[in-house]
Formats: sequence, structure tokens, C-alpha cells
Amino acid sequence: MSKTIIPLTQERLREVLHYNPNTGVFTWLLPIGRRVKAGNVAGCANTTRRSIRIDSTRHLAHRLAWLYMTGSFPKQQIDHIDGDPRNNAFPNLRDIPNSINAQNRRKASADSKTGLLGVSYSKQKRKWIAQICLNGKNRSLGHYCTPELAYAAYLIAKRIHHEGCTI
Repeated sequence: MSKTIIPLTQERLREVLHYNPNTGVFTWLLPIGRRVKAGNVAGCANTTRRSIRIDSTRHLAHRLAWLYMTGSFPKQQIDHIDGDPRNNAFPNLRDIPNSINAQNRRKASADSKTGLLGVSYSKQKRKWIAQICLNGKNRSLGHYCTPELAYAAYLIAKRIHHEGCTI
């Protein structure tokens, strides 16, 4: 016989957890088993995003914060405005589409050769290239003598064209 999973509600969430919207920290209101006492910080933080198990279902803490404060799960994605996925303070969260969330990137991908968003090196021109993605297409912002100049050009364009940008 399979177990019926009941969707988590704001009411159930508030029965088992307290959320501090200023710090983003959840604490247990009830003891859970032998190891978890009322007042303990809830969740597992062994990844970049804290997750909390409630009634046998694991939830991401930033989505629980949204439910706790608004009464419903986010309709889209939760973006951490400051770029820190561990900061679940409610003023740091916003429910936005994936396309806008992607515009709030603050760091280059791990395989970036320059370590700077929007900057690459052209061996052919022996210059640093700044480029930005607009409407799904990469647009050149020019060639520069230093990676810092290319990055500065990228940041200017990002602040103008990416509505999700918070840097």
C-alpha cells in the first residue's frame, strides 16, 4: 500500500517550524525523533542550499520561506538578490522567471578561463572580448587591452540590459 503525500501548507509549516524573516533561519517548534529538539536550527546545510525535511518530504529552505511568508509556494523561481544561496532572509528573496534569475549571476562558471563574467580572450586578435547575452543571443561589447576593461564594459551593459541584475 502506497503512502499518500499531503501537500505542505502554510498552516502545517507554521505548526512545525518558526522562521525568522530577518535572518532567514528556520528552527523546530517540536522535537523530531531523538536527535532534534525544539529550538534546533532546521535543515541540512551540507550543500550550497539549505534543505529541510517535513513529513518525509525534502524542501528547499528558500521555497519554505516564501510559503511561510506569503501562504503559497513561489510560482516561478526564487532568486537570492544578493547572490548568496545561503541567505534566506525574506527581503533577499524574490519570485521571478528563470530568464530574470539567470541575469543575476555574479560569478563566472567554474570552467571560465578568465574567471570574469562576460569576458573571454581572443588569441587571434590578442585582446580581451566583452560580450553579453540579450534575447538569447550573444552580443559583442568590443575588444579590450585588459580583462578589467572588458569586465567594466560588461558590467555597464549588464546594468542597462539585464533587469534582473543586482550588481
